[in-house]
Amino acid sequence: MKKLKWIVLALMITQSVLRAATATPTPEEYWDQTSFKFADLKAKISSTACYKSQATFIGCVAAIDTLFAMAGISNVLISEDRMKDYGELKKDFGDLKWVTPIEREDLPPVELVQAYRKMKRDDYQSLNSLYKNSKVNFDEIIKFAEDEVSPRVKSMAMASGYAFNAYLNATKDPHTRIMPSRQWNDLFNENSNGDLIGVGAVIRKINKQFIIFTTLENGPAFRAGLKSGDIILQVGNEDVNKLEINELIKKLRGPEGSEVKILILRGNSVLERTILREKIVQPNVESKIIQRAIGEKTIGYIKVRDFIPKVCDKVKEKIDQFMEAKSDQKIPEALILDLRGNLGGLLNEAVCMTGIFVGEGVIAKTRSLQADIQTAKISQEKQKTLLPVVTLINGRSASASEIVAGALQDWQRSYLVGDRSYGKGTGQGISGDPNFSGIYRFETIQRFYLPSGRTNQIVGILPDFQAYSAPQATEMDKLASREEDEYLNPLPFEGAPYVSLRPEAIRNIKDCVDQTGTAAKTFNENQNASLAPDYQLLYAEDVLACIP
Repeated sequence: MKKLKWIVLALMITQSVLRAATATPTPEEYWDQTSFKFADLKAKISSTACYKSQATFIGCVAAIDTLFAMAGISNVLISEDRMKDYGELKKDFGDLKWVTPIEREDLPPVELVQAYRKMKRDDYQSLNSLYKNSKVNFDEIIKFAEDEVSPRVKSMAMASGYAFNAYLNATKDPHTRIMPSRQWNDLFNENSNGDLIGVGAVIRKINKQFIIFTTLENGPAFRAGLKSGDIILQVGNEDVNKLEINELIKKLRGPEGSEVKILILRGNSVLERTILREKIVQPNVESKIIQRAIGEKTIGYIKVRDFIPKVCDKVKEKIDQFMEAKSDQKIPEALILDLRGNLGGLLNEAVCMTGIFVGEGVIAKTRSLQADIQTAKISQEKQKTLLPVVTLINGRSASASEIVAGALQDWQRSYLVGDRSYGKGTGQGISGDPNFSGIYRFETIQRFYLPSGRTNQIVGILPDFQAYSAPQATEMDKLASREEDEYLNPLPFEGAPYVSLRPEAIRNIKDCVDQTGTAAKTFNENQNASLAPDYQLLYAEDVLACIP
């Protein structure tokens, strides 16, 4: 088995991103090009195999539930003692019941998400107990699942692959999985710009509610004024309460340049919005010059979306461009590095990028899960700039981006602004799967630690300056799904909690921002504009203005 050279810190989360088909293969086509089939999943799920351990029992249930979900079937397998929190019994498998979730449309988005998380935790604990006191006929259940799912999906290979990953997540750890090798190579191609055609929003279905979690920066949905927490009620003139997520996506798709009208619920208000479908081009590295009207400070801004190959070189190029004097542009006096929404990528790129700002030195330490061996990851970079730096993070800054933000914080090279990061402090090795052609296997092989020795696993990276998406943040503004929210069996936290290395300097800057900063005022004056201000970015500018 040939081992690939990359250590990957990417966070691969399945989300419903509204986009239209492009020349890139569809997810179904990627999976159909591999040798992975339903029979490979079925080989793991039998009345004998599922009782090998508590983990395999949970894994079998998770795999079957995922199969149903891939077919747009919301019914799940639960134990009898959980029936009180569910709706109609659809099929009785003895100790396991196939039931529909209770519709909770009366709850606002935040409470709905919290109730859903509690329900899944309770289900998990109940299944753990059921393993010890039952004998479930998984042969019957997997046959039933095959009959129900196969007519409803385009690709049984893809449905089976996702189900197999649910099995691996339960039996191994949340970040062990398989993926079509071509899909991974296309995703992490160094020239990838993430071009989409659609409305530019990320939606999750929780019970019967379609909740907008995020909108792509400056995308069509963002410009139409859609916000996190909006609940979609109608697309066109059609109510969506009976739709599955894939059906909703189909209705939101359409030709580039066409419009789609949607009805949303925001708080107690029902609003109509018209969104123009268009091609959304998102370069992996973006930059611009910010000229503060107050304070007259020129700031260079760099946003990094993923740690794909050559991203470090692209950031170097952006800094070089900033430093080249132009007649119509001032040279920046400070920099903002934006890692919000950056789910990670390649460890070597994270080490290189941190080195741009700190020079040569230890950026991270890794510890093997197979042996108690620690290895220092050392930057060989020459320090590229001495300018003051502020780094933006949020709950979707994960893995490699947490290494960069945390190392810059440990080196006291950058102040951090935003919200607590995701909390993934593990690395995965990639290899060609020996059992399937066209498949990469990702296995968690190590933990990583920051230069100070602390870890971000579960606890994330804490910003020096807490700033949500609005100065008077609502509970929805604060809502984020992190490692401990999305997985029931994450690796536990290890180590001491983070202690700020320069509390007095942070306190002085905070006092200055409170007294002279303009972020809150600018946001409040313009929050109802067609493009609402980026409060976290404005706050980062205030911090830079207050650095002595």
